[in-house]
Amino acid sequence: MVQFASDGGSGAIWGYDGWESVSPVMCSGGAVKAPLEIAERDTPYRYIRCEWITDSAGDGEFRGAVGTQTELVNEHDPTFFVPGDAMVQTGNSDGEKFEHFGLLGGSNSPANQAWIKRRGQTMVLRMQDMVNVEPGDIIETKSGGGGGVGDPLNRDIEKVRMDAMNRYISVKKAKDVYGVVINASTFEIDFDATVKLRAVKKSTKEEKSHL
Repeated sequence: MVQFASDGGSGAIWGYDGWESVSPVMCSGGAVKAPLEIAERDTPYRYIRCEWITDSAGDGEFRGAVGTQTELVNEHDPTFFVPGDAMVQTGNSDGEKFEHFGLLGGSNSPANQAWIKRRGQTMVLRMQDMVNVEPGDIIETKSGGGGGVGDPLNRDIEKVRMDAMNRYISVKKAKDVYGVVINASTFEIDFDATVKLRAVKKSTKEEKSHL
């Protein structure tokens, strides 16, 4: 058994951004995940990717947690491998069909996805499934982040800048969704342009709400 370490983290609540993927959701922060090297030591799997996904969080005045992407390869010795020796089981969470929802003007985050790559072919791995795994198979997961809360145009400008610097969001999303104009090279904020852009976006949003 091996942990995917691909939890998307929590949705935001009013006043706080969502928690990033640090523990199984059922633990509510009471327990954290062991380092990936522990799973590699105890199981025949090796991680080749484990990272956060830019622009995967639900947007809002308070941002949802960022989603994660993992890839791990089954390194079971094929000399001694017997079908059934290794399998992958999903089901501790879902989110394949329904996105993680936002509230009070916050947006949803993407749905969860997973695959098994075997001998050049990619098979969809459902969120509620149990599948045999063969030596050399690569399990890939993409988990959505958490939903956002509140209007993204009201998010603190410095928080938007820090999110862009940390690649939680792209500079493009900072402008298009949060109305914050950031220099992609220096991460400096153009405050005059930001104030004007936010005013235009809020006015446009208000007009649409009356249609």
